[in-house]
Amino acid sequence: MIAPPLARHARVCRWPRRAISIYIRMIKKRYLATAVVALAVAVAAALYARQDEPEHFDEVVLQCLDDQAMSTVRRTGSVDGILPACQPELAEVLGEDFGAVDEPTLRAVLATVAAANFAEYGSSSAVAYEAIEKSQHLNCGNLVFLMGYLYGGLKEKGIRPIGVDGGAVGNHAQIMYKSGNNRLLLDPTTGVVAAITFNKLMSGQPVPEEQVRVFRVKAKTIDSFRDRVYRAVVGGGYLPSDLMYMHESLWELKTKGSSSVYFTPGGITVRKKLAQAAG
Repeated sequence: MIAPPLARHARVCRWPRRAISIYIRMIKKRYLATAVVALAVAVAAALYARQDEPEHFDEVVLQCLDDQAMSTVRRTGSVDGILPACQPELAEVLGEDFGAVDEPTLRAVLATVAAANFAEYGSSSAVAYEAIEKSQHLNCGNLVFLMGYLYGGLKEKGIRPIGVDGGAVGNHAQIMYKSGNNRLLLDPTTGVVAAITFNKLMSGQPVPEEQVRVFRVKAKTIDSFRDRVYRAVVGGGYLPSDLMYMHESLWELKTKGSSSVYFTPGGITVRKKLAQAAG
């Protein structure tokens, strides 16, 4: 039996509709497969980035640096009186990761940690020890001097203050220390101590996490900044363009330090900020 013209036309039109339906299902499957692959790649990338990202630091507490020990340090303006009691604990805390650490280096680390436990963090213009000791708040600019006083004086050539600005850490003062074969970054603000040379630090070379210690500090309002400094150290976040100054000694910083004479990338950044603040 021959179908009427309209019926034949309807039968013929079913195939394109079915083909279109099949094609749409194929497209959906392809998009779904692509989405699954993209999601898997994104998850893998996120996991890799997380593994590559440094963990939050483990804080080290020096048991020898109790209230009585801090009272002794404040009264004498030196860590020499507590060094014999703290030396074994410090040597154990640093361990083999820091190599053969000599006695002057242990004193420098102890002076750094003691300075970090003097006061809360905040604005202060104190430079002399007497003024620093009475201050309820101290910042990185005061604390590098305090570390020097507690160590034994500002003229020690093994203690070289450095200042950075504009990079991963922002505006900050720290200390590059050397004694014998020991080379350390000391931060009396955040309690960070790292085994690294100046050249490696400022060229963005990461410090292995096992060669970094983060000691407890008095200020509890700067935890996020401490984490920022730690991540910059272990992640290689320092750059040559961050450098504002490096002085031969703390005494030179005290007597000659000024942003107006720092012809460095960081110095330029600071002067621009000062000019903008002045209007």
